[in-house]
Amino acid sequence: MAIQQSETAHAGRKAGILIVLCLLFVAGCSKQEKETGVLSVNKQRIVFDNPAAGETAQAVLHIEASRDWTVQYQFGNGHECHLSARSGTAGACDLIVETPEINTGRELRNIGQLAVFLNDGSASETVSLMQRPATVRQTLLMYFCGTELYHYYKTNLNDVAKALGKNFMPLGRIVAFTQPEAQKGYVVEYRYDEETNACRRDTLIRYSPLPGHTTDPETMAAILSEMADLAPAERYGLHLASHAKGWLPASVEGTSLLRRLSATGTGDLWRKAPGAVETRWFGHDRGRYMNITELADAIDATGIHFDYLLFDACFMSSVEALYDLRNSAAYIVASPCEVMGHGFPYDTAIPTLFTEEGAGYDLTALCKSYYDYYANTDSYNSGCIAMTVCSELDALADAMRALNAGATKSVDVSALQSYDGMKEHQFYDLENYALELTDDPALAEQFVSRMERCFPVAARFHTAQFYSVYNNRMNDIGYYSGVTTYAPATTYQADWQQTAWHAATKQGAAAAPAK
Repeated sequence: MAIQQSETAHAGRKAGILIVLCLLFVAGCSKQEKETGVLSVNKQRIVFDNPAAGETAQAVLHIEASRDWTVQYQFGNGHECHLSARSGTAGACDLIVETPEINTGRELRNIGQLAVFLNDGSASETVSLMQRPATVRQTLLMYFCGTELYHYYKTNLNDVAKALGKNFMPLGRIVAFTQPEAQKGYVVEYRYDEETNACRRDTLIRYSPLPGHTTDPETMAAILSEMADLAPAERYGLHLASHAKGWLPASVEGTSLLRRLSATGTGDLWRKAPGAVETRWFGHDRGRYMNITELADAIDATGIHFDYLLFDACFMSSVEALYDLRNSAAYIVASPCEVMGHGFPYDTAIPTLFTEEGAGYDLTALCKSYYDYYANTDSYNSGCIAMTVCSELDALADAMRALNAGATKSVDVSALQSYDGMKEHQFYDLENYALELTDDPALAEQFVSRMERCFPVAARFHTAQFYSVYNNRMNDIGYYSGVTTYAPATTYQADWQQTAWHAATKQGAAAAPAK
């Protein structure tokens, strides 16, 4: 009997242990279930645009929750914000958030936050609510000129849209002009859309017909002015894309000049080699071309002194062209050689133009993004780029004039670095040429010092070779200062001697006035 009682007691103890284990398991499961509540939102910040009068700016917040949830608008401090729902059940929900307010300041304005939480308190998220100013810090005006490169322009603008898949520039705006057909043009704003979480393209102006050729100074000035008016900003940058030939006069494209050059055996200078791929230059629309002085006049007519000019066009880092444009902007980014048809890699370039949430820009980083693309990604490893500090161009002209006055050497032109594939070169490296003029180390040092201030070394980038359509091959780069001159060339000497650069740098020219 004693043995039986012991077995019964033992069985009871086992049953008790099992009950305790079950209770602990149930409690653990309950605790685990509470801890694993899932809540997620697709953004931690919403930045509203400024709505038109009587309308609201809207955004969409995507919520996914494993249980019932609630959302609260907090810390509004008198601001107005409306929600399409205040609560929801397990699953996915698109919450519409809107405000009728307009931000008249110059900073991002905090208009409150959303607190989203599971009703059992196991998970929560916070979303800040901001609004960009009606007048932003900077607007980039993009002017894609002519129709010949339009298929490349479409790719460029798709890359802009790709970059704007994230809201990294609430203090900046991008407005682009394109000309898909001879008589049609569009001005479109590219911006991040809080409703779709993607780039949105808003057509601001439709030109049909265009008011004139897009290479006419008056037409260009009018279009750029309208673009700026529609995207008001404290500062502006200007992007220009087309074909170009540096400083060379528009008459180079005239049939009479081509006939004259043919008579002298040089008429094939600008003829592409068979099988050559597409590159860019500046200023062509339906047979109309633009002188650089006319471009400067068009920019001046807008009444805007641009922070920078960005040329997605061939040969525009030409000192003669840059000197004509020195009063148009603070900085100029351009290539001394041909630009491949693809142009800039806008998906990586655009973020460099809108740093600090769109308030700033980094042109050195822009130049590097251009180089990185052509050095590592494009099938043609041909990419040369440099930045010009326009305020230093007059001092550079003074240094060049001193070199010309003290020239003691004849220059072996055949030994100079050129940046074109023509039979008779038209674009030579400026520093390479200038240093061949003298044996005077003081003059040489002064010139190099001025070059480094005018064309900062940190913003000079080049691949080992450059491609040219004029010989359809890669050409070596042995010397690179990032800027060209026409001085040692001969074909267009009469035209070159009419340039402002020649007038400022020839022997006997007056020094630039002190600033």
